[in-house]
Amino acid sequence: MIAATASPIDEAPTRRWTVTPVVELLVLALAIAVAVGSWWILDGYDAPQRLIAPPLIALLLVANLLPAVALLVLIGRRVARRRAARSLIGGEGRLHVRLVALFSVVAAVPMVLVTIVASLLFQYGVQFWYSDRARGVFENATVLTRMSYNHILERWEEASVTMAADLAGEMREGTRRGPALDDFMLRQLYFRSLSEGAVFSVSRTGQAQLISGVNPYGIDLIGQLNA
Repeated sequence: MIAATASPIDEAPTRRWTVTPVVELLVLALAIAVAVGSWWILDGYDAPQRLIAPPLIALLLVANLLPAVALLVLIGRRVARRRAARSLIGGEGRLHVRLVALFSVVAAVPMVLVTIVASLLFQYGVQFWYSDRARGVFENATVLTRMSYNHILERWEEASVTMAADLAGEMREGTRRGPALDDFMLRQLYFRSLSEGAVFSVSRTGQAQLISGVNPYGIDLIGQLNA
């Protein structure tokens, strides 16, 4: 009588307890907790009309990204091991798991760094443009522009009044019309850095008549006065 003995190969392999599910649950809980904490911090910010400090925004971004990236890596690891177990070769797919981890780190680290730098640049830029310093720069620029504009108007007004007095004196001396008056007016405009001018008379009916003028832009001055 032959007794059959079970070889160690025929025994079913015992299932080893791993810590991966526990780590996945912990990472998922951490991601949820960080998201809830971020919402609580942003919702409880005591100055909604002011911008949040850039370091706080960067900290919240990193705190939310790291658990999310770790969770994606664990999900990819689980998928890789499951695909390796269903393949014809079998096994635990350690090579696939290592490749998934490697490519996840290579893709996640630049993303996190770029996100941090972009967030800091954006926050600091917005904070500067809405700060009192930027407002002071704009106000000073506006004041300087108005002062320069008023100075130019005052210079033109003074030059026009002085030129009118000189023209009146020249016309009292007898130069009332003709090329001589045109030449005198052209020299007056040149000396005072003006580009155009006109001397006109008003009749009893209220119509303006051009006596002499320099009009390089072709503007119908008399038509505008009589309109």
